[in-house]
Amino acid sequence: MYTDRINKMTSSELNNLKRLRWTLLAIVGFLTGFIAFCIAILVKKLIKLRFEHTIEMLDEGHIAGGYFYFTGLAVIYIAIATVAVNFIQPAATGSGLPQLKAFLNGVNIPNFLQLDTLAVKVVGVIFSVASGITCGKEGPLVHTGSMIASRTSHLPRVHKLLDDPRAKIFRNDFDRRNFVSSGA
Repeated sequence: MYTDRINKMTSSELNNLKRLRWTLLAIVGFLTGFIAFCIAILVKKLIKLRFEHTIEMLDEGHIAGGYFYFTGLAVIYIAIATVAVNFIQPAATGSGLPQLKAFLNGVNIPNFLQLDTLAVKVVGVIFSVASGITCGKEGPLVHTGSMIASRTSHLPRVHKLLDDPRAKIFRNDFDRRNFVSSGA
């Protein structure tokens, strides 16, 4: 069906469709970069909060207080990330890379590309990285880009936002997987 639909299009319609696809992918790239920028800023601020007060306490001679503040704030950060992932959206666990590979191979994973998973993933990454545990934000950002791309290709009203009724054409599994792999 997809091939038949594409074969029925004129060359100018195909070119317009390609431009629209690239526009949507540029939006995906911008939004993913913006989220990565926000994550980096918030992680830096949380780390700064944790270290500055600890150094002040150590300078004042409160070694035990500095230690408990430093480790206590790390535990609070981890608790926030843990509660968000375990109780709000369990699909946001881990880096998301194995689930992404499975999705691209045709496995349907519930809630994997939902907006609430995106929000919980971002909160979890911010607090996990700021706590100082051995984890990074690179893998989760791949999952984040995939979620943004999936939502961009399947937005119910993207054709109205772009004032282009042809944007409905991307609402199929083939294009969704292409957008998700591009977002990754």
